[in-house]
Amino acid sequence: MEASETSGIDRILDQLREILRTTGDRVLTSTRRNVRFGLVDVDADCTVTWPGGQIEILIEYKERGQPGIIRNSATQLRSFQNAFSSSDVLPVFAAPYITEDGMEVCKEEGIGCIDEAGNCLLPMPGAHIEIRGRRNPRPEIRPIKSAFAPKSSRIIRVLLSDIRKSWQVQELASETGSSLGLVSRIKQYLLDEEFVIEKERRIQVRAPRKLIDAWVENYRYKRNAFSEYYSFDDISKVEAGIADWCTTNNIRYALGLFSAAARIAPHVRMNKTFLFVDTDPSVVANALNLKQVHSGANVVLLRPYDQGVLYACTDYDGLSVVSDVQAYIDLKTYKGRGEEAADFLMTQVLEKRWAQNQNTALAK
Repeated sequence: MEASETSGIDRILDQLREILRTTGDRVLTSTRRNVRFGLVDVDADCTVTWPGGQIEILIEYKERGQPGIIRNSATQLRSFQNAFSSSDVLPVFAAPYITEDGMEVCKEEGIGCIDEAGNCLLPMPGAHIEIRGRRNPRPEIRPIKSAFAPKSSRIIRVLLSDIRKSWQVQELASETGSSLGLVSRIKQYLLDEEFVIEKERRIQVRAPRKLIDAWVENYRYKRNAFSEYYSFDDISKVEAGIADWCTTNNIRYALGLFSAAARIAPHVRMNKTFLFVDTDPSVVANALNLKQVHSGANVVLLRPYDQGVLYACTDYDGLSVVSDVQAYIDLKTYKGRGEEAADFLMTQVLEKRWAQNQNTALAK
């Protein structure tokens, strides 16, 4: 066992002792490390005693505690239990941190769990110990942000654009312009978090709402460089003018944020237009005689932080509009009424489409 794992087990055993101390009558009376039972190894074998009884707790420690890792470990954990003739054995998954979703997986799989923060699920005779909500003591151990970095997020965006479709690593790499190595790493992360499922080496979105929510947690619309302007013309005329100029000059563009939501799922009215332009916004502004202002703007031009922003745009009455996925993540992180518009877009468009797509997939 590596030193980092040994120190991790030390922290887990310290938490176990402290948790048992709060019960008043249960004590950790013995511990053994790196114990072999037949053909299987266990990181720690502990005996917990109390007046009138005892239980053997078998702990398997992993450096990561994502739901997919727990589920993959469950069979091995249950094999520990089967190595004992007595039924008073509790297999326990341990990690630096276990999410709420991870704890639910443990319940489904019929195993216990404990992490270094003290969150735990320990169903013992006469005492069901369950602690939730303690914060991750080492947040750096969860490499979430890298999965939603600009190039990585292209993969997430493609997967969410049509959850009916399954993808091979090579196909995703080609579609997103990413390396095979990057796609493989993101694929493993998505599997570990159970955002996707894999069948015959093809992955498909399993939990679109959880996946997009995780993206929102690691995203801000201000990743896009933006400039604010004012025009005396009607907003619809400004949008048409920018669209015509960009098309004529072979520059990609798309309505975004509230302007996109007004086409996809009208809810919040705003006398301001938001457009992504794949060039220096000042070039567009000068061509259209837009005046740059620091307040009172009615035109916001955004330069995409990555080419993926303009993936899967849709045409609405002759105007290019960002995908509903892109509109949602931008609005959800926009102060003011952005979250309200995003929630309406989620309930009226995204969730309905995802439900329909998943029902279609099940019917096949």
